[in-house]
Amino acid sequence: MSGLAAALRSEEVASALAAVGGGKVYVSAMHWSGTGQQAEIAPWTMFDSRESVLQFADQLESRPRSFDKFSTAIGEALVFADAQFAKLNVRCRRQVIDVSGDGRSNEGWSPNLIRDHVVSRGVTINALAILANDKQLKGYFQRYIIGGSGSFVMSADRFVDYPEAIKRKLVREILPPLAAGHPRVPDSQTVLR
Repeated sequence: MSGLAAALRSEEVASALAAVGGGKVYVSAMHWSGTGQQAEIAPWTMFDSRESVLQFADQLESRPRSFDKFSTAIGEALVFADAQFAKLNVRCRRQVIDVSGDGRSNEGWSPNLIRDHVVSRGVTINALAILANDKQLKGYFQRYIIGGSGSFVMSADRFVDYPEAIKRKLVREILPPLAAGHPRVPDSQTVLR
């Protein structure tokens, strides 16, 4: 969470958000691990000022880790994240689930089946693979996790590289709305960890 908070505080992310102009970005965050281990740690927040982004970053850093069991149930995390969109009573042009992880799903529902269902609703799933323990994880995320319009996967070689990688990823996710020519319609995004 500290790496994500640092990325949100960066000038690059601030500039990307400013470039969206009159548009708004809504973000929520969750912790996840194994089966039955998903928890919202920050409710939907509208990023409409630098202060709102900084407060959200502070909230992420202040939350202790929710789970100490380290299984990986990506399918269940996707189901939980997808359900969060129903809590946001704002019509958004894009819905994005942002998965960050360092391992393959080894518990619970098959992530590719859940991905297919979520993507069929118009949601995009992007990912950031931390390759510290599995150099092939980016390919796994490419095949089984990401999907939807403009989906992509990026990677960080080590945990220490995560803050820079998530910063680049957030900028890439924020800027497409400007290119699409819809700066006034809000975006929404769920951030997974």
